[in-house]
Amino acid sequence: MGNWLWLYPVVFVVIIALVLGFYLYNKMPSKDDAPWIIVITAATNLINQSFESPTNYFQLAVGFLLIVIGIGMYYVTVTNVYVLNLFGPSKKRIREKENRTKLLLLKDSIIEREIDIIRIWNGGVGLTQEKMAYIDEELKEKVAIFAVESSNEKRALTGEAPIPLTILAGTYSNNANFNLYFEYSQEKSKYTSLGIKKRKNPIEQKNFSDRTLEVANSLYEKELLVTVETTFSIIDTDLEQFVDIPYHLAFQSKCIKRNAITSKDQLIRASNTIFEELSAVTKTYSIKRIHLVMATQSCLCFELGQILEANFNMIPEVISYHYVNKFEGKKYPIGIAITQKRKGELILNEGGN
Repeated sequence: MGNWLWLYPVVFVVIIALVLGFYLYNKMPSKDDAPWIIVITAATNLINQSFESPTNYFQLAVGFLLIVIGIGMYYVTVTNVYVLNLFGPSKKRIREKENRTKLLLLKDSIIEREIDIIRIWNGGVGLTQEKMAYIDEELKEKVAIFAVESSNEKRALTGEAPIPLTILAGTYSNNANFNLYFEYSQEKSKYTSLGIKKRKNPIEQKNFSDRTLEVANSLYEKELLVTVETTFSIIDTDLEQFVDIPYHLAFQSKCIKRNAITSKDQLIRASNTIFEELSAVTKTYSIKRIHLVMATQSCLCFELGQILEANFNMIPEVISYHYVNKFEGKKYPIGIAITQKRKGELILNEGGN
């Protein structure tokens, strides 16, 4: 609903203008007169009749009363919007006045459910299996509850949680349909909602490389590295830990920038493109494990998690990696299994050197 609230006052004004125009048209002195004379004369007639006849005051009062009733009914009957907010370090809330105003949402229509596991996650520092088990349980329980309680309402997704946790949350959503996606724009310092217009698929470049001859006898013989770049570029030196993985499937937006995905249509097409290509390569090369590295928006991570869960029997184990910006060592030291038997487990020291 967020993008369409502005239509209500516009439609209302148009209706009033049409009614007034029709009234003025019927009060015109002559169709042959100049337009400005017609307007002035009709307006003068309207004012004069208002003073001459008390009935017009009654009609005016009734009109204003209907306007008040209409506005009141609109505010009362607005559909609730259930927002699933996967907190990041900044812990931004949609219901805050500034955010909901820019999204054109009414305060009483927002029911926001927050999942705050960022303190325990702590950027991956000191993360243990026990802590990850707690995070996994929190996501599983709260996302499932959200899907049930919002089943007859509009759903919205937002958040800045780490990519592996956002994908994992998507797998626990029971494939619930989300109507709205709120993405925070760092450049504009505000939230925007994905639009409904059909736009170009942001995933415009797909590359597949087979390095089986270069990494013969590798421990990762039947494993696949998948990279997705829409918001930031993933440079080769950051992927050095995956050098022994023979297959690499890369997805890239032609124009890599923050919030490259601007419409729900783009989101659906991008997630479907990734899954279809991933599924085809898995089948062709008998892939046993997929290492997933993404630099993209939360909406695509969550949507991909939903698709992977809905088609769990077609895809082997998928490990999603968390980026750590440090000068030495692995850039992706932390992995989370998001499918199959180890789902929700912390994965360390896998994926190559």
